[in-house]
Amino acid sequence: MKIKIREDFTIPNSTAQQRKISGKATHPTEGLRYARAAWQALVEPYAPARPVPKGKAVILNVFLYYHTKDAKLDGKFKTTRPDGDNLLKVIKDAMTKAGFWEDDSQVQEKIWRIWTCDEESVCITVEDY
Repeated sequence: MKIKIREDFTIPNSTAQQRKISGKATHPTEGLRYARAAWQALVEPYAPARPVPKGKAVILNVFLYYHTKDAKLDGKFKTTRPDGDNLLKVIKDAMTKAGFWEDDSQVQEKIWRIWTCDEESVCITVEDY
């Protein structure tokens, strides 16, 4: 199996850590709810007919291309917030819900955040290990 998602996409900056506390319970912020819905809408059309079964590893590569007008930054790594690992959690959760795999513990992942003078976009690849 090899799946490639390449789309112009405005990358939501909210991550799974963005929650508000009321009493003892935590609730997702409006930004996090939007981020979850946006990632879900992006990945669902690419979901496989059947999820990768438990016990089988999957490799996930995520490239996030952030727009900049500064030509000096074009192609360089983005080293500002939000953190890649926090963004990756929201993306993996959306892909788990869409049925790419049975459990996100199967996923070996890598994320790149890169500045571009082009439109903001994402490139996600999923393949069997």
